[in-house]
Amino acid sequence: MKFLGNFRLLLNQIVLFTNFILDVVAQAEHDLLNYATQAMQRVPGLRMIGNAPDKAAVLSFIMDGFSTEEIGSALSQEGIAVRAGHHCAQLIT
Repeated sequence: MKFLGNFRLLLNQIVLFTNFILDVVAQAEHDLLNYATQAMQRVPGLRMIGNAPDKAAVLSFIMDGFSTEEIGSALSQEGIAVRAGHHCAQLIT
């Protein structure tokens, strides 16, 4: 029985630690999203898509004079991984 009590205590400590780490990661992700959003808003010709409060840490944007594929290719050449184009939904025209 003592083993089960110790095991439960260990599991509780793991849960507490995991929740703490998740909170730290969530705050860092939020801070990074805010930093990147502010930086991207200063880029001429760049228009951010989606600005819901408490949104996921995803930045969607378009740039005047460039296709999404051109932007994706240029960023890829700089070592920045992005998804370009219409992946889940096509525009209705």
